[in-house]
Amino acid sequence: MKRLHDAGHAAATVLALLEVAPRTPMDIMGRSDPAMLLRYGHVTDTMWRETTGRQDAFYFGATTEGNAGPADGE
Repeated sequence: MKRLHDAGHAAATVLALLEVAPRTPMDIMGRSDPAMLLRYGHVTDTMWRETTGRQDAFYFGATTEGNAGPADGE
């Protein structure tokens, strides 16, 4: 059984995946402290891979395809 509290975590994470500016989720969730977004939002495997892909491209000129993340066992 899911709790209503879990919906806040899901909402913050989905809005982060959609790259919505932080002020919008704060307003939607009724929060005034930006620290609450850090508490409620979670880094997904997709976010991890996209970020490491961008770092690879920056440092090594690599493409963003096929980068390892935590789910890949590295």
